[in-house]
Amino acid sequence: MAYQVIARKFRPQSFADFVGQEHVTKTLMNAMASDRFPHAVLLTGPRGTGKTTTARIIAKTLLCKNRQEQNPCGSCQSCVDITEGSHLDVIEIDGASNNGVDSIRELRETVGYMPSSGSHKVYIIDEVHMLSTSAFNALLKTLEEPPEHIVFIFATTEVQKIPATILSRCQRFDFRNHTLGDIKQHLQTICEKESIEFEDSALLMIAKQANGSIRDSLTLLDQMISFSQGKLSLESVMGVLGLTDRSLLLACLKAISQQDIDLMFATIYKFKNSGYDPMIFCEEFLEVIRNGLLVKLQCHKKKSLDISEHEIEELVNITQDLSEEQIHLLFDVMLSGTQRLNYSTDAKLGLEMLLFKLLHLPRLTQQKTITSGATAPKTPATKATSPALSRKAQPNTTPTPAKTPAENSTAKADSSDEKPKVADTEQKKASVAVPIPNPAVEVGKTWEEFVHAVKQANGFLGALLEHTSIYKQDDKTLHLGLPEKMAFLHDKLVEPKNIERTESFLLSFWADERKVVVEVLDKNHIHSELSPKAMEDKVKKQKERTEADSIGSHPLVQAAEQVFQDNIKKVSVRNTPTKSI
Repeated sequence: MAYQVIARKFRPQSFADFVGQEHVTKTLMNAMASDRFPHAVLLTGPRGTGKTTTARIIAKTLLCKNRQEQNPCGSCQSCVDITEGSHLDVIEIDGASNNGVDSIRELRETVGYMPSSGSHKVYIIDEVHMLSTSAFNALLKTLEEPPEHIVFIFATTEVQKIPATILSRCQRFDFRNHTLGDIKQHLQTICEKESIEFEDSALLMIAKQANGSIRDSLTLLDQMISFSQGKLSLESVMGVLGLTDRSLLLACLKAISQQDIDLMFATIYKFKNSGYDPMIFCEEFLEVIRNGLLVKLQCHKKKSLDISEHEIEELVNITQDLSEEQIHLLFDVMLSGTQRLNYSTDAKLGLEMLLFKLLHLPRLTQQKTITSGATAPKTPATKATSPALSRKAQPNTTPTPAKTPAENSTAKADSSDEKPKVADTEQKKASVAVPIPNPAVEVGKTWEEFVHAVKQANGFLGALLEHTSIYKQDDKTLHLGLPEKMAFLHDKLVEPKNIERTESFLLSFWADERKVVVEVLDKNHIHSELSPKAMEDKVKKQKERTEADSIGSHPLVQAAEQVFQDNIKKVSVRNTPTKSI
């Protein structure tokens, strides 16, 4: 007998063998048990989730003479014929190759004939969305009022292409992608039946690459078995699928957390010599960063992480030097960099510069508390942070009034007695929260620095924020003002994702936990503070005026004005390179 691939060999033959999709199988079995099975069923969902298999199991169950708890026996002549595809009362039609109205007319002519054996005649139309509009219209009447012995089963991956008139005449069942645990367990069962040695991590990696499709996972398993010719190992799976070595990804994250340039150089060197796809590396590194955040949140203790114990231990050690906010920032920058990598002429070079950007990114968080109203950082005493990323409290710069000579002499005489009291007083002052300063006085260059830092991490968001300034603020909210002439940017700024990112950057850069509100300022509410963009334009205009005044006062320009009797309209300076002699 010819070799049969695993996907066909282990195809479920009854509802009891089915993997997942309980919401579908239970409904169908209950309908059969209560004799309420519909005359038309539509099975829809992603590829490889069991739609065609379910259609055949339904046909087998309806025609089985020895049905056991709404499952076919699998041994009677009817079950054997359906499994072999030779049963006369089960007609499978490929919608892609029989999509014309003539095919549907032939179907309508055969519908009236009684089944050769049993009580039902089942029509299975796979990829039904490929039927033409005229074919659908020809099917409408028969589909709505078929003979009692007829059952239609439609299967499709693109339900949106099916006319509403067809959908309204069918009971619809939506198939979902299988869970990672279900796929891994199914692969393990097959390996045990086939007496194949395997590593759990190898099966888990195959299940991840299947993206919820049982059929894809079985195809990959077949390929891995042919390659390994022995024990199925993680190394062999990574090599065949072209996936990045997990140790390389973890070393990259470790270099970023510790700001280890040598380790990053070594990691990039290994990546260049490995031949890995840069885009696959980016996708998997994003997953590693995500896993690092979940480990930081102690999710691994709830057994909710589908990674090996060794990798969990590595991530626990690596994320000790990173806070949750910094991991969020790493993910945002890596995600935006990955999207831009698609447009790079040299993807490897772009990835290398992106990794070095991530290496130095934590230093961007070493900012002072925002002087336009940010409160002091609220960091729990038990939270571990990297020394390189810790924020230092700013000294109090409030000027003290000058003392008189008499006060100075008294202070000198009592200095030895007052030292402990002064120390106690300073300690009390340090423990008291600094009140929020007046925005009209304190708003200034710090907001410009913040916007500049945001542009380094997210250019689009920074380009939006550079037109704003701090309008007003309180303990809970930071109000950003947008000039009326830039009101068209308001809808984009207040999108939930942009507000969330702005608040995330505030928390990461300045430990500011306040909410952000964006308002359009009309002429009656314009305040004296300028947005970073307006400040840049003001500086540029001032520079142009200074240059114009300097040019106008030049002796050659003044002499030219006398010759041309003040008819000179414009004077410009061109920097022409001088030739060396």
